[in-house]
Amino acid sequence: MVLSFAARRRSRSISDGCRRVRHVDCPTGVASPDPCNHGRGRPQKVELVVKRITLHVIVLAAMMSAACDRPSRRPDGPATRAGLLQGRDAGDAWITAGDSAVVDPATAVALGYMERLRVGLGSPFRLIDFALRDPRLPDSTRTTLAWTLLGQTLDGDAYDIDPAALDRGGAGTIASWPGFGRRHLDLITSAIEQSEDPRSGELAVRLGYALAATEGSLPSHAPRYAAHAAALIRDRMLAMQDADELLRASETQDVDAMELLRQWRAERRLRVEMPTLAALPHDVEREALEIAPRIVESLRALGARADRSKRRSYPDLEKTLLKPAAARALLAMSDSMPMPPLAPLIVGVLGYHDELVAQPWLTDDERDRRRALEAAGSEERFVAQFALLERTSPYDVVPSLVALWSAVGMRTMAQETVWYPGDAGPSSRELSQRYGLSSVSFGASVPTAWRPYYRRMLDNALNDLRVVMPTVDLRGLSVRFQELGKGAGTLAMHDPKLRRLVLPPSTAAGTLTHEIAHDLDWQVALDRYRVRGDYASDRAVRAGRAGSAQSNRLALRMQDLAVGLTLPESTSPRLMAHAKRPAEILARNIDWFVTAALAEQGRVNGYLSSVQDELLTGYGTVRAPEVTGVAADALVTILDQIAPVNTVSRDWFLRNYGSGRSLRSYDLARRVIEAEIPVVRGGAGSATTADHAAFDGITRARNLGDAAIDAWTCRAPGGAYNAQLEQARRALVNEAASARARGYAVRRARALMGPAAGRWVSGQLFGAPWHVEGVSDEMEIYLGELVTAARAVDAPTRMPTQGGFVLSSPISRCTAPAF
Repeated sequence: MVLSFAARRRSRSISDGCRRVRHVDCPTGVASPDPCNHGRGRPQKVELVVKRITLHVIVLAAMMSAACDRPSRRPDGPATRAGLLQGRDAGDAWITAGDSAVVDPATAVALGYMERLRVGLGSPFRLIDFALRDPRLPDSTRTTLAWTLLGQTLDGDAYDIDPAALDRGGAGTIASWPGFGRRHLDLITSAIEQSEDPRSGELAVRLGYALAATEGSLPSHAPRYAAHAAALIRDRMLAMQDADELLRASETQDVDAMELLRQWRAERRLRVEMPTLAALPHDVEREALEIAPRIVESLRALGARADRSKRRSYPDLEKTLLKPAAARALLAMSDSMPMPPLAPLIVGVLGYHDELVAQPWLTDDERDRRRALEAAGSEERFVAQFALLERTSPYDVVPSLVALWSAVGMRTMAQETVWYPGDAGPSSRELSQRYGLSSVSFGASVPTAWRPYYRRMLDNALNDLRVVMPTVDLRGLSVRFQELGKGAGTLAMHDPKLRRLVLPPSTAAGTLTHEIAHDLDWQVALDRYRVRGDYASDRAVRAGRAGSAQSNRLALRMQDLAVGLTLPESTSPRLMAHAKRPAEILARNIDWFVTAALAEQGRVNGYLSSVQDELLTGYGTVRAPEVTGVAADALVTILDQIAPVNTVSRDWFLRNYGSGRSLRSYDLARRVIEAEIPVVRGGAGSATTADHAAFDGITRARNLGDAAIDAWTCRAPGGAYNAQLEQARRALVNEAASARARGYAVRRARALMGPAAGRWVSGQLFGAPWHVEGVSDEMEIYLGELVTAARAVDAPTRMPTQGGFVLSSPISRCTAPAF
């Protein structure tokens, strides 16, 4: 049976209460169940006295948690209290009614909203805004539902993640295992919930998983799954804080909470709806750097603690709020008012198409249900079809992955305004006059009721694009919304022969910057080469290879733009060739520029781009700018020629991504982790020349990271310099180099002498030098040299201590004192 709101709240762990609203002081001192004790600044040891905790201490912990969870710690005005009580009672009633054989339409719609919020399909406040305007519900039900959703948000019932989605986080050399996901999810949740700021917890998770994968404690793909989970848990915590502050402001200002919610959304004041591509305050970054090493320690022990002999007979799933009858009723209601498809949901499902429908344990009916999920499109249909799936194999984690990736993709739609069929949008003629477009047309398959939505989408995207690229000239460009047909293999298309954007309704959102960048490239080809139907970037590179002086400058800039281009090893040859095409490289870099420049202004536009930040780069082939800044310098130079941007955005981009940038923590780690080292060749017997070259390369990468910190230190004004942050950053650089050296030694041993040799080296490096069967004395000679060389990399640079006040950057690292 699905738990009611009240039962779900009672079932939460004792420690949850004190983590709800961080600005409230609650008693501390009870031993945390978290093995890392994240965010406390002290490593937690499991001592004998802790093992003998008495019942009295446990009761005391419960009493302290209850004290933290008293209503007085939250907004408690009469209107707030009444609204939340009414909303929670209605939520429980809807859940109970949804368990019936027949579910009425209003109940199905309400449960659909509650399930969308639980899964995390977009900002809770965006959902509330949609609920307050839903034409299928009477006004009284809309308001009650809005309070239900606000109560869910305040209680932390949003952004639930199926633990099975993280089974592929693995451990050690194990790529995936049923039950591992629960351990990963608990660790990630604990790190973020116990941080003073959810953003620091998210950064700590990213750094911790990156370091663990680098040293071989996790498979290389684990950081990607962890980043997705951390993003949603961070949003959960920020949404709780937003809800709390919204209600407090409503009481203080004596304003209706729902009216204030609409106002805050319009003003982009809700933190959960703000772009994530922004530098963190120094104290937030420093906390993340303190937590990350303890996450690595926990991840090292994950494989050893996991009992791989016990296989689950079913997936480790979160319970849905939609029972089959309610899900089917919701599908019927969705059919009565079909909404346009959302690209993050479509792409999130299609990305797992083969695995989703091809598993051998699926029945024909279940396979049909999964195909229906692929065609869902809208949020309501997605949660309804998802609830109807049946999973019996513990290895059937793909539906959970689809839900996770789709929820993360929906973050780019956080600032989207409400639209329902019947709402207005600009006409095609208005768009043509406003932006100089030659035409805006639709294929016959695009429903007439949806066309205002797509015209509004185009208007919204082009308006935001002009904010950061005011000189973009689209005169003569035609836009057509129509499907590309099966097997097209692309989300949208710029047709250079017709100079037309072809935007499939189901996948166009998130591609507009990329396709318009192609049109800018097309215009330069026409102006410079007097040709139609080609791109200047492609022609310049071709001519540059042929030695043409005319195209040499652009060709050189394009060469710089491709610096550091890396793609996953699994990328197919066809996609690899496409991704390396100059026109694609230019479009991806412009995509990043627009996203970053808008983020600086507090804007996120999921119509323009699907990029979120350095790790969550959307469903294209966009990659974060390489850390040297060469590519960013080249991009700005190219933009100066083809579409000059406003001075503020240009200067900001160079400061943050150009060669003179101050690297952030994740960039510093990338500089070490992604640095090229010599390819190892040759056999063993003694530490080879190639091994020495590899370790020397890692040491040089560490030194480059330290040099980047020196540059930041010397440029920082005296009042902005933070000695603690500098020390934490240096420790991170050293840990990244050490992790890479350990990972190299383990992988090298495993590749040359087998798994036993890898285990022997791991034992030596991670503090357990036990004897390993299959490793001879002769083998240990070479392996010992590997271990010694790896340990030698772990030689951190020390900051000199200074007495008295620090009024300027440490002059020992700078050419002249800064006054």
